[in-house]
Amino acid sequence: MSSIHFMSSQNSSAIRRQPVRIVIPAKVAYDLPLLQKSLMNIAEALGCRPCFSGADCIFQLERNFVVDPETLKVRSGIGEQEFGLM
Repeated sequence: MSSIHFMSSQNSSAIRRQPVRIVIPAKVAYDLPLLQKSLMNIAEALGCRPCFSGADCIFQLERNFVVDPETLKVRSGIGEQEFGLM
């Protein structure tokens, strides 16, 4: 998954006023310790590590994958369509 870039308090407060889409791979969503750690990281990225109850978060399970035709390895396809990389 992509790393989270931490923002200044001014940028994080602007993001908290808009819906935030969070895409989680099943491997993380169904592993409670990993899910808890990822939620702490998301809260910190939004500007408040103890909680993000003020943020309008939309959680989705990861559904976009890309298969490398040469190796047949599967990787996340998140973000590639949004940025025109596919």
